[in-house]
Parts: sequence; C-alpha cells; structure tokens
Amino acid sequence: MKLTALALALAAALPLSLPLTPAAALAAQAPAAQAQALNATRVWDLSALYATPAAWEAERRALLKELPQLEHLKGTLGASAEDLRKGLDEISAVRKRLYRLYVYASLRADENTQVTENQERNQLGGDAMNKFGEATSFVNAEVAALGSEKAQAFLAQDKGLAKHRYYIESAVRLAAHTLSPDQEALLAAAADPLQQPQAIYGLLANADLPWPSITIRGQQVTLDQGQYANYRSDADPAVRAQVFKAF
Repeated sequence: MKLTALALALAAALPLSLPLTPAAALAAQAPAAQAQALNATRVWDLSALYATPAAWEAERRALLKELPQLEHLKGTLGASAEDLRKGLDEISAVRKRLYRLYVYASLRADENTQVTENQERNQLGGDAMNKFGEATSFVNAEVAALGSEKAQAFLAQDKGLAKHRYYIESAVRLAAHTLSPDQEALLAAAADPLQQPQAIYGLLANADLPWPSITIRGQQVTLDQGQYANYRSDADPAVRAQVFKAF
C-alpha cells in the first residue's frame, strides 16, 4: 500500500501535547559536543513516543515479526464487507505503530545529524516502513478491483468501514492507474535503493560538508542552507551579494 506523506505520519503519531520547538537547525550547525550542551527545553521531548531508545528497538523488532503475518489477508479483501473491514483495520493498526516508530527515529536524527546512532536508527525506521510497503503491496490492487458499485455496497453493509471510506473510494477512483499486485510488489521492493541518493545527500548537506562562515553586520554567521535562504532575501543588496558569493 502506498505510504502517505510524512505530514500524515506526524499527525497520526505525535500526541498533540508534544512540544514542537526543534533545535534541529542549530544542532546541525554545531559539533556533537556542543549539541549535547543545548538547553533541554529547546529540544523536543520524544519520551511520549518511546521512553528510551531501547523501547523503540523492542517495538521495531516486534513489528518486523508481525509484518509477514499480513500475508494472510492477500486475496480476502474483496470477499465480503466484513473481510474488508477486518483487513483494513488490521493493516491500519500496524501502520499507526510504524508511523510512530518512523517519526521518533526521524526526529531523533534531526536533533543532531552528526550523531551516528541516531542516523542508523533513522535508516532502520525507513527500512521498516519499506518492508511494510512490500507486505501490503497487494492491498491497493484488491481494493481497486472492487469497483464503485461493490465498494459502495460494502460501505453500506458495514458501518465500521466508514473510517476507511476515503481510502476505499480513492483506490477505486484511481483503479486505472493502479499496478497489478506483482508490479506493486516490485515497486515496493525497490523503495529502499531508490531512496538512498536522497539519504546520502541529506547526510552530506546537513552533517559532513563544512559551511562557510562570514560576518554580516558585525555578526558571525555560518552560511548553511537555512541561513543562505534567510539572507538571500535580505533588504541590503550588499548582503545578498555577499552571501551569494560565499555560498
């Protein structure tokens, strides 16, 4: 099943009370030792997701064991409204846990891109999401194959499908653009290698590459991507020219 955008993952996985005042940009500019000295109130508290990294790892291992079990749903989603509801409920429950897993790893990685342990965890979280995509690659095709009439009949028969209405109707509507189950499985299996160039770029740009340091109006500025975007729209044309040349 195609994965939703990270914004949906954040919405699904993060409690509303979680403070979203990141120090990620500052941490990315500072060495690891300096980042550790940041005021704790300036770094998001992720303990609401997992109390410890060990708890995260335990959940990751548990999920990886459960993913192959979703195979039993293959070929059943169109059998009846009840089968569709139970199948989508089961998949949704696993997906919700995976979003929590992935968001925690991603946010920890953003705290300081120079901390290898956090980057490794982020890779593992992404790998778990990709494995979920492989395990559920048959779902889109099976739901799309229902057709509009049967899908609406199922929705009318089982009120428990109401929470899945948008997905069901979207899958049916996009049936003409949906690959076969085998093709969807192949595409899902290719997700990891296709994502590696972007991951490599992210590490280079946010952790490994040295950014120039310049003086702007008497203040020392590390001209990383964020600061470049900020100062290239400066009201002073001399500053704009300075950062353009330095960057």
